[in-house]
Amino acid sequence: MIIKENSMRYKILIIEDEIINLNILKHILKNDYDVITAQNGKKGFELYQKMNPHLIITDLKMPEMNGIELIKKIRAIDQNSIIIVTTSADDVPTLLEAFELKLFKYLLKPIDSTELKKVVIESIDASNAFYTIALDNIKIAEELVWKRDNFELRFQDKIVKLTPKEKKLLNLFLLKPNIIFQYDQIIYDIWEKENEQGDRKTLKTLVTSLRKKHEKIQIDNVYGFGYKIVLLDTI
Repeated sequence: MIIKENSMRYKILIIEDEIINLNILKHILKNDYDVITAQNGKKGFELYQKMNPHLIITDLKMPEMNGIELIKKIRAIDQNSIIIVTTSADDVPTLLEAFELKLFKYLLKPIDSTELKKVVIESIDASNAFYTIALDNIKIAEELVWKRDNFELRFQDKIVKLTPKEKKLLNLFLLKPNIIFQYDQIIYDIWEKENEQGDRKTLKTLVTSLRKKHEKIQIDNVYGFGYKIVLLDTI
């Protein structure tokens, strides 16, 4: 998976106390991802809460709050975030303890750039697979259902008329309900894949139009980041 210009850039939070290692990791990933960095677990947790990264890469031995303490704090409120740890080969006991906290993978220092890129791609693909809904019928709200097989929105089993772009946008949001889609990702999927022109103003107009098609379609704007659809359940 290569992140192309104008497509979604995934956010990766890297927590590493050794500045040389931190800069190496950032240098390897910065061209394809938005990289956020911290030099201790305490600051890392603050950035995790503030930035909502797609992926967390953390060292285990750090000052102020070590990797185990950090992962425990994250897992206390979030069982789904993808976490990768970096560690030395002689730190097996700590690594085993970390694995009990639902790690995705670990990388041994010194970090191999090819292996790092491979593991990051695997982790994001795993995250996408976890959050993607593949059901044919998705319940948005009471009696409001998206019929993916027919590309139809129905309320009380009657078709709600949508434009082709509105259908495409609704279907995209419902791949990952309650998950934020970045502006650039939406623009790419709705317009640029078809070699059409789209921008944030055009997207805002489309979202507004879709919202008006039914009062139970709840699409939230996460200021400065993107949109997400909120639904009650799936059927």
